[in-house]
Amino acid sequence: MNHNQTLDTANNYLSRSNLIHAERIKELQELIDRATVEAHGLRTEARQVRGDIMKYRSSMDNIDIFLKTIANRGSAFFPVID
Repeated sequence: MNHNQTLDTANNYLSRSNLIHAERIKELQELIDRATVEAHGLRTEARQVRGDIMKYRSSMDNIDIFLKTIANRGSAFFPVID
């Protein structure tokens, strides 16, 4: 009976751990999906800049802010961009 209890305890721990990891993966996938949409918007904005240096700098600043935001939200897995 003790062996079965040990197996049940280990099984329960692994099940909880798997649920936690599955939830984190889901959160990261949602973050990736949002990042894809945002990146598309930034790309569109960058294409519209053309020869205007002020718009270009503003667009680059927006991209830097976006990348820092993404890096900080996923800091457990991604390095923070300075």
